[in-house]
Formats: sequence, structure tokens, C-alpha cells
Amino acid sequence: RPTRRTIIKSALGLPAILAGATSVTARTNSRVVIIGAGLAGLSAARDLKQRAADVIVVEARNRIGGRIWTSRAWPDMPMDMGASWIHGVKGNPLTSLADEAGAKRIATSYDSANAYDTKGGQIETEADTAKAEAVLRKARAAAENSERDLSLAAAVQASKGWQAASDAERRMIRHTVNGAVEQEYGGDWTEVSAWHYDDSKEFGGDDELFPHGFDQITAWLARGLDIRLGQTVRTIGPAGRGVRVTLADGDALEADRVILTLPLGVLRAGSVRLNAPLAQSRQRAIETLRMGLLNKCWLRFDRIAWPDDVDWIEWIGPEDGQWAQWVSLA
Repeated sequence: RPTRRTIIKSALGLPAILAGATSVTARTNSRVVIIGAGLAGLSAARDLKQRAADVIVVEARNRIGGRIWTSRAWPDMPMDMGASWIHGVKGNPLTSLADEAGAKRIATSYDSANAYDTKGGQIETEADTAKAEAVLRKARAAAENSERDLSLAAAVQASKGWQAASDAERRMIRHTVNGAVEQEYGGDWTEVSAWHYDDSKEFGGDDELFPHGFDQITAWLARGLDIRLGQTVRTIGPAGRGVRVTLADGDALEADRVILTLPLGVLRAGSVRLNAPLAQSRQRAIETLRMGLLNKCWLRFDRIAWPDDVDWIEWIGPEDGQWAQWVSLA
């Protein structure tokens, strides 16, 4: 199906930058300050603590987890506002963590889906989706033969398949792109590379949700760690043979090593000043890459008005990207 999700094998956590060190290997009893309490920061902290390092995790938010954010506004139904799935459980390091934490999981299938039109009538989309996917494949193949990269939108709109398509067929192409690309990577098709948008690798196996919340993973990782919430970092710089981390309240932490796991958006904003410059290639990556945005909406009903054996509900609305995909937890 076009809504297939993918995951980069190396993306267990957030972008990690090492300051004041070329290795995260810690000497016994050495002090390491880790900035950011998402998966990357918590995983690094746990590993280093097991190697007898003195580890402090500093987090600007008043919660741990980073992109994993489980709301318990409904006590009987945890809501994952951020990350939701393990996408492909075979060989996925998140699966091992979930097993360690004893976190219950439920598989969802993109083949278990219904599609509806603007009037709420159920429609069959398999054939139309296959045609739309064929247009995308040919457009991408043509783009790969061009001398320069271009946006996916430009590649598709220049293709013979798009130009020959009816309004209804173009609507299905846009729906397919919205589900398979724009929601997948959090970027409009006018900003996504036609060459590289689907370069990520996949894990095998099912996609699985956490009925009791994804934050079970971060809570498991955080056990026994020295985590300091509400601590915003302002500067990081050399201090003798180590590193000094200055906080917004003026306090400072000194360490032998610092591991910086801030998300790309924070690095781009420059709110944390690095007194020792990064390698030019790393700085260029920070300046060039962008953060995507995916909006999530949770709705709770007293009863359901759709089949309870359906995982996905697709809506072919009148305009692009208007809540085109819904996950049913029935």
C-alpha cells in the first residue's frame, strides 16, 4: 500500500554530536554530561553508566522522551502525541527495548483499511492507487536521469502520467503522495527531493503500537539515571582538558566528555552556542537539513460507526492533506 512506513536503521535516537571528544568510550569514573533526554541521550546514558561512568543527563523540557511523548489526559487511554509505532519489529533495536521493558504491543496492518469519499461513502481505491504509484515510479525514474535534483512535485507534474491524468486521477496521485511521502517524512512534496525522499532502509516484520504508551520505553531507559529536567543549556566549550556546560540560570557543569543529542531544529536555531566550532561538514549538514512537521489529532467516541476490524481509515477529501489518514484503535 502507498501508506507503507519506513525507518532509517541508524535513527534510534536524535542527531548526536560529540563535543570535546572523538569517541563516546568513557573511562571508569569519568564524568559525562549528556544533553537531551530523548532516546539517543537516555540510551547513551544507560550504556555509559554500565561502564561505570559518572553520567548526568540535562533536559530543557520538564519531561523525558523527546519525540516520544505520551499524554495521559485520558487515564484509561494513553495517547502517543509523538512517536507511535515500532516500524518493522525484526532486528529493530526498539523491539529489544520493548521486550526488556515488558511493554505490550499490538500489530497494525496497512492491508486492513477502508477508504471513504467526501460524502462518507466507502470506495474501492486499489486500482486507482496502483495507477498513482506507477506515475510516481516513472516520475522518479525520469528525475534520477536528470542532471540536477528537483522536488518530487516538479518531477511528478512534468511527467507524462500526470499530464495525461484526469482531475480524479490527479486527486488520487496527490492522495498517494500525501500518505506515502508527505506524512511519512513530514514535508510538502514541493520541498522533498525527488532523488532521495525514499532512501531509508526498512526493518522487516509487523508495525506495532503500544496500547499502554510508548513512554514505557523511555521510563525503562531512565531507571536509575541522574536526569535533571527544566535545565536549558546556553553554551558548551572547552575547559582545561574537559568541557564546560553553562546553563540558562548561570550554573555550570564540568565534565570529561559531553554528548549533545539535541534535535535538528534546536541546532538550527542556534540557541545553544558552541565555543569550539564543529567540523565544516557537520555544520553544513545542520544548516542544510530541515525539520518536518506532522500534525496529529486524537478523537474519542462513545461508540464507533465503522468496522472494528479495520486499522486504517482513508478519506479522499476535496483538498490535499485534509486529515487523509486515520488510525482506528477499536
